[in-house]
Amino acid sequence: MRDPSGKTVRLPPTAVLVLAYALLIVLGAVLLLLPEASVRGVTLSEALFTATSAVTVTGLVVLDTGGDFTLFGQAVILVLIQLGGLGIVTFSVMVLCMLGLSISLEHKLFLRDELDQTSMRDLLKMALVILRVVLVFEAVGLAALVCVFVPEFGWSHGLWQALFHAVSAFNNAGFGLFSDSLSRWVDNSLVNLVVPL
Repeated sequence: MRDPSGKTVRLPPTAVLVLAYALLIVLGAVLLLLPEASVRGVTLSEALFTATSAVTVTGLVVLDTGGDFTLFGQAVILVLIQLGGLGIVTFSVMVLCMLGLSISLEHKLFLRDELDQTSMRDLLKMALVILRVVLVFEAVGLAALVCVFVPEFGWSHGLWQALFHAVSAFNNAGFGLFSDSLSRWVDNSLVNLVVPL
């Protein structure tokens, strides 16, 4: 990054992380403002609030995620939840590794801060273990919730419901696609076991 005089300014890793999260929130809000993302259109403050809540996985909502957002809008929210839950830096380092690109010392420093580690040794291994654990848990949650949602909603809609709620639950995001959250399954043992786990 350069200042107005043209000198290179180095930001500390924590500042870069904050900027990365802020950029993700702004990008998410812009996508949620698109006409294809919502049923009736959303305001800038609603889009920013929703994107911020999804990235920070706080679960606070001002709109009905399943009722006010289209499939595209719900997918944007799901990606924001996943990236926020995984951590942008962890995710980007894993993508770089999957593409076979080397990771610079600067990227390793960001990853170290994101994973709250004091040593840079084995950071990549830790990031890959985190990714595997996330994918395994979300896949198990998806498979279990498919047993509940597919019989009720059919394959395409039921599979989407199961995927969204598995990712949201694993990341502790608190987002749901039903206006009553999951309370209609209050006496369903499978839902009540899978979502908290």
